[in-house]
Amino acid sequence: MPARKKVLIAAANNAEVPILKLLKEVGFDTVTLSNREFDIGHKYSDESVIADYSNAVEIESTFKKMNCDFLIPGSNDFSMIACAEVAEKFNLNGFDSLDVTKKIHYKDKLRNLQKKLSLPHPNFIVIGTDHDLSIPHDKIKKFPVIVKPVDMGGGKGVSICRNYSELEYAVKKVRITSRKEEIIIEEFLVGSYHGISTIIKNKKIIFSCHDDEYYWENKFLVGGTSYPSSMNSVVLQQIKSDIEKIAVELELSDGLLHVQVINLGHSSVISEVTRRTPGDLYLTFADKTSEYDYIPNSIYPYIGKKVKPSKLVDNGDLFYSRICLHPQKNGRIKEIDLTLFDRFIDETFIWMKPGEYIGDCENEKVGIVFFKFNNFTEMKRVISSFSHAEIVIMEDE
Repeated sequence: MPARKKVLIAAANNAEVPILKLLKEVGFDTVTLSNREFDIGHKYSDESVIADYSNAVEIESTFKKMNCDFLIPGSNDFSMIACAEVAEKFNLNGFDSLDVTKKIHYKDKLRNLQKKLSLPHPNFIVIGTDHDLSIPHDKIKKFPVIVKPVDMGGGKGVSICRNYSELEYAVKKVRITSRKEEIIIEEFLVGSYHGISTIIKNKKIIFSCHDDEYYWENKFLVGGTSYPSSMNSVVLQQIKSDIEKIAVELELSDGLLHVQVINLGHSSVISEVTRRTPGDLYLTFADKTSEYDYIPNSIYPYIGKKVKPSKLVDNGDLFYSRICLHPQKNGRIKEIDLTLFDRFIDETFIWMKPGEYIGDCENEKVGIVFFKFNNFTEMKRVISSFSHAEIVIMEDE
């Protein structure tokens, strides 16, 4: 009997769990790599390594030491870029070049690409090169502006600034957060927020899932998504066209490509692009909202298989949501109470328990819940009540 192939996954968060389950089902051995022993993905892998998934040297060392055959990046931009560096060295399946990977995942490079291709984009300037943090006042046309590190995801280090005093403070905050010198300052666009997750083949979209995004305590961290999105067909087609222009320009390899979008009504702007797995069980969300095998196709290129076209792009009869459960304050969990929403629950994935401690309520989650609704209006009404519902009940101090 031939030896089982081994896959290294360079992260071990909840987002990697669907991948780990699938790989085990189809006969692969798995190794998870992350710098925290308690990361939930380690429970689903055959072997685990405690190391830095953002460090290409450590990924390479683990890949060789564990005799791995394939490499899959985690749901983190640092993991994606480090894995692309290793993949380029070993000529591994499924990756773009390191240069192309940076052009997509570094925000300043993405904006320059959008500008080059005449795609909609916010007005922006980049500072910080050669440690020069001076702000060119003549290039700030109006406030508010949004300040971002070029290399961070999940809203980390992002600030909305309404004057120069706030702007100077935000720039200093980014310098502490970011690993890169560059800092991007953009005009603040007002619109609705959405995600579009696609599978591309030969630079064309062969599958897409689109959603509305929700934000609660942390205004820069996606707290939930719902399908179908409220974007109309014209906006959706514009975004898909923009994605394919990027794919052609960069000669992107087949596989997953996920974008976040700001819908301005008259047009839409791609705010983020990533080729790594979206976080917080988005793979499961996209898989559930269509009859397409999204989870397998999102990792096929990494394990040497070809992505397959979809038979059904949209499922118009399904109204589905994915909600991250955040506590409203730090402290010890007393109870997780979902009774108010019981009749809508399709599936739960809760990894924290009563008695465990929350130290960063804006970013830490206790679990993820999937909901199924009868119609679009009901879905929007129920989701809006989440911002007022105390689901994760904390002990009194």
